[in-house]
Amino acid sequence: MPSETQAMLATLAALRRTCLFSGRGGGRGLWTGRPQSDMNNIKPLEGVKILDLTRVLAGPFATMNLGDLGAEVIKVERPGVGDDTRTWGPPFVGTESTYYLSVNRNKKSIAVNIKDPKGVKIIRELAAVCDVFVENYVPGKLSAMGLGYEDIDKIAPHIIYCSITGYGQTGPISQRAGYDAVASAVSGLMHITGPEVACLSHIAANYLIGQKEAKRWGTAHGSIVPYQ
Repeated sequence: MPSETQAMLATLAALRRTCLFSGRGGGRGLWTGRPQSDMNNIKPLEGVKILDLTRVLAGPFATMNLGDLGAEVIKVERPGVGDDTRTWGPPFVGTESTYYLSVNRNKKSIAVNIKDPKGVKIIRELAAVCDVFVENYVPGKLSAMGLGYEDIDKIAPHIIYCSITGYGQTGPISQRAGYDAVASAVSGLMHITGPEVACLSHIAANYLIGQKEAKRWGTAHGSIVPYQ
């Protein structure tokens, strides 16, 4: 490798360390006060704060992954009810749904009524100290409450505002709820998959465990993957 290239790579590495740990180079930095010997234990998103206004599956799964990578996730839930999926079951672990627990680990939780002006004020104050704002409401719903992108941008111009929707922000069906079963039906995926016994995982398990050759099931759709 040419010496000029080596020197350039060394300079880039030094600049990266400076930006990450000292907050220089225009960034706020992610330095956590740990000694250099512990640097290898820092997760990639440690020091990043996520304000999570999502519920059910798509949003919670996304923010859970961010939490797994070290981000501090603050999940906002409805007072007295919480996320819709808290009551989905069985099965339950104690009084909590395993569905809910499966996509909401590594999160802090706060109950806020965002339909109340006091609750809106709390969300804005939280947004001001967070790095990312994630929501999966029907387009326009949060804007009507004063928590849309334009509203949050005024008080937290630094923030990344992420909206998860089923059918986009505009268009003739943008106001429809984007649940997974509906998306599967609209896209045709539900027909391709067929009944439970048609799932490829079941077919593979039957072959590996019971030595049963694969055959057509349900709607007799063609095999998606080869079996030989």
